[in-house]
Amino acid sequence: MITLEKKLNVVVVAGASGIGNKIVKAFVDQKCTVFVCDISQAHITTFKQEFPNVYIYKADVSIYAEVKEFFRQVEKQVDCIDVLVNSAGIAGPTASLEDVSPEDWAQTMNINVDGMFHCIKEAIPLIKKSNNPSIINMASNAAFYGFSFEVTLCNCKMGHNWNDQNTCHGIR
Repeated sequence: MITLEKKLNVVVVAGASGIGNKIVKAFVDQKCTVFVCDISQAHITTFKQEFPNVYIYKADVSIYAEVKEFFRQVEKQVDCIDVLVNSAGIAGPTASLEDVSPEDWAQTMNINVDGMFHCIKEAIPLIKKSNNPSIINMASNAAFYGFSFEVTLCNCKMGHNWNDQNTCHGIR
């Protein structure tokens, strides 16, 4: 197991359950200061029992004002963010393009692409203050390969790939 040389300030988006929760645990085990936002009150309640000393905030990443407020709360507690982990996402509808409703398409894009944009945009001022900043955007092979009946997910993941390549100079 790798041991971090210094304690980091870490933000994990959608960290109350799933992969995000495992990422939180790994950083907490390294004695990092971790901040989490999540949309699910049920997951937040469970998370608080498991990680009583980790700051968690209820926010829907598809709503910019909620993301902005989350990062304002983080900024009140730390001077910089060393790591941003964007792990929010939904698979979206499993259907051919002609069978995907505009509402389902929009919901998937709002969470997976707009949500990532919202989080990166609000994190950048704090990330730029770090001596060794990193942004980790969770994606999948869907960014590179078309999967039958997963057109919405594939488009979202392609958006993640674009965000990764065009975020901000000096941030890896």
